[in-house]
Amino acid sequence: WRRDVARLVDGLGVERTEGGAVRIAGAALQGYDLQGLEVLGPEIAGRAGITLDRRGTKRVASFIFHGARDGTIPLSGGFEVARQRGRFVFRRTRPRLLTKASVPLRDGLEIGVWRFRRAEVAAGAVGVWSAVFPATALPVVRAWRAGDRMVAAGLGTPRRVKRFFGDSGIPGSDRGGWPVVLVGEEIVWIPGVRHGPARGGGDDGTIRYVCERVGG
Repeated sequence: WRRDVARLVDGLGVERTEGGAVRIAGAALQGYDLQGLEVLGPEIAGRAGITLDRRGTKRVASFIFHGARDGTIPLSGGFEVARQRGRFVFRRTRPRLLTKASVPLRDGLEIGVWRFRRAEVAAGAVGVWSAVFPATALPVVRAWRAGDRMVAAGLGTPRRVKRFFGDSGIPGSDRGGWPVVLVGEEIVWIPGVRHGPARGGGDDGTIRYVCERVGG
């Protein structure tokens, strides 16, 4: 019976991420009733290292069955299930940044699920996951806050960071603890989302940082 369930889940298009999370399209689970989802849920969760007890099995089945909107539910053992853009993601609970803390940006900085590292300035085009700063700048990192605004490159007026998330398709369940980089009091980079106004390097050159998300 367990082998049959495993083969059934194999055919539903379950994907594993580098961070150990497991994703499955909500469309693949449509048509199953609550009892059917209570059978499939533990097998799907187990592929992310999650062991569901009776209560957790029922909560996951109900979340999938009724989950019309993006959101997240916690599970025991430091795990969670998130619905985002039509997919269900089984993963470890993502640590959040301290909303009031600002940390100096430096090579090898790890904070929450984010890692920052130095890179060669000339190493390819600068995308939204990297940014170049004057060597004399003193950038800091903190979590974004409700009401934060940034003047994006190419725009003349500030917009809410929340709107940039929406433009980039970042679901609400993933925004908690998302980092922003500031120079002084000004947000100059939202990693993975948008850059602020370009900043010249002056005579002291420039430094390039790359941001990477660790985990699923």
